[in-house]
Amino acid sequence: MSIHQGKDITGDLTLETDVCIVGSGASGAVAAERLSAAGKKVLILEEGGYHTAEEFNMREMQMMELLYQDKGARATKDLSIMVLQGRAVGGGTVINGTICYRTPEQTVERWIEDHGVKVTHEELVPHWKRIEERLNIKKIPIEAVNKNNRVLWDGAKKLGWQVDTTLRNVKNCAHLGYCFMACPADAKQAMHITMIPDAMDNGADLYADVRVDTIETDGRKVSTLRGSVLDRDTHQPNGKKITVKANWVVLAGGAINTPALLLRSGVGNANGRVGKRTFLQPVTAALSEFEDPIMLYYGSTATMGSHEWAYWGADRKGFFM
Repeated sequence: MSIHQGKDITGDLTLETDVCIVGSGASGAVAAERLSAAGKKVLILEEGGYHTAEEFNMREMQMMELLYQDKGARATKDLSIMVLQGRAVGGGTVINGTICYRTPEQTVERWIEDHGVKVTHEELVPHWKRIEERLNIKKIPIEAVNKNNRVLWDGAKKLGWQVDTTLRNVKNCAHLGYCFMACPADAKQAMHITMIPDAMDNGADLYADVRVDTIETDGRKVSTLRGSVLDRDTHQPNGKKITVKANWVVLAGGAINTPALLLRSGVGNANGRVGKRTFLQPVTAALSEFEDPIMLYYGSTATMGSHEWAYWGADRKGFFM
């Protein structure tokens, strides 16, 4: 029904709802839309702020501070890998590169064989189709590929490797090349302009600038969430508190923040595995010298990709290029 921002919260609040969702990124926003469409009273809590295209000025320093966890400086303990995560209404979908692929059938089969996952690739297809339609996920035409990405196309073709333009969740893309700093044209179909408004049309409420500090249980059931209202500029608690009573709770804070919340709360860690075996998606660049100038920042990012090495070696675990 409405978005409540930290600056508008003047005192401590106690709220009640059917479903409380922590996080408003890809998973949280879709859960909010689906559950609200089913008639549930939905409340979303988001640590980041609510921002619109008018604020996205394509200045890296300002946008990193505005939209990224730890102002873009989050890293592993040994500082070997930067961990870039969104911190805004819409989560990582606000600052990602717009690439959208279905989980490959071979990967789903591996999940079934190795981990006993109870859903098949075929059963997931109608859900993917629905998301693809809502987010306008389509292949980018080759004519829109910039010179930087065209190098991968030309090289892969010469080597006989599989290569194709990527699937992207964009509409009327202006090819500004600043996807990772959020889209000032609202071409990127991120959650804050798609699923979040859909959920709100269904009656959902969203509280931005609210960090969930702990969750409390009553037996085996989560009963209460306790959070702090954050100052938009300092990202620090401003002294206001929010308490939420919910019948169901969805934790959608991502692979780092959700385990951290569980550990802070002393919940859900009977096997001692919470926070363990975290897998990151390291990204590396290939640099080379060319005869002609190539300005990688002109045109859309990541518009060409190859699955040639997606399944290789004895364990069939590869990489996307």
